[in-house]
Amino acid sequence: MSRVEKLAELTSIREQALAPATARARLAELLADDEAEVRGAAAAAVGSYPGDADLVRAALRLARADTTADVRQQAALALGE
Repeated sequence: MSRVEKLAELTSIREQALAPATARARLAELLADDEAEVRGAAAAAVGSYPGDADLVRAALRLARADTTADVRQQAALALGE
């Protein structure tokens, strides 16, 4: 899947246009994507699912340790939502 397709999918996830279980599973995968832009967008989308402890933990890991500053920032902002 291309970067553009992943980002479009993340838009659907943020808008909660996908079934919750599907969205959460896909979001967990995208949080570990090789591309920083995708990880950052995925981290931002975590704010749409604040009750999911696994996603919150994944975003916290990104906020603390991702190699890209923008990803760390997006994760921290999502955790504050």
